Amino acid sequence: MYRIGILTTRNSMRWVKALEQEKPAQCEFTYIPYESLEHAKDLYVSGSPHFDGFIFSGEIPYFYIQNNVQDLLKPIGCFEVMQKDFYKALSQVMYKKPGFAMKRAFVDFLFVENHYMGLGEWLPEDDFPYIHDQHIKSYTVDGLYDHVIGKIVDLWKRGEIDHVFTRLSNLPDLLKPYGIEPVFVHPSVNSMH
Repeated sequence: MYRIGILTTRNSMRWVKALEQEKPAQCEFTYIPYESLEHAKDLYVSGSPHFDGFIFSGEIPYFYIQNNVQDLLKPIGCFEVMQKDFYKALSQVMYKKPGFAMKRAFVDFLFVENHYMGLGEWLPEDDFPYIHDQHIKSYTVDGLYDHVIGKIVDLWKRGEIDHVFTRLSNLPDLLKPYGIEPVFVHPSVNSMH
């Protein structure tokens, strides 16, 4: 029996646990909630003697661990938002908000490494949404949430964005005091296979 630790935020626990029904018979999943990227790192290091491997609920904690743990103690993987997951969320917003303009949105999970979820293939550069940074490596720093929140709040206050799409599951709660309600995008069960 393989013991797999699934590191996720409390806000992602519900959709991550949907995978339980698809779990291979030879695997045992233990769900481990974390509060910050630094906390995820501590849990990974302290939990390594007890598990055969770890899966992170997203790419950002996965890359954070890769960049901030000298020698990986156990194999790691992550659940990725696929283009179909992003375009489903995008379509839902466009349906509900007919005046939606992509250039007035902020998307915190678009970067070179995921080919901007294919937006560059059809969207003119002038209509491109705001992003946190072009490379995922910039997401592996301590205090990431503060950086992203600062950028979003600044754009919001200046009236440059109307919509936020996030992959950071703690972000909706953190943006509530500013009156910002982001769309949290997560992988579907099919994407997690």
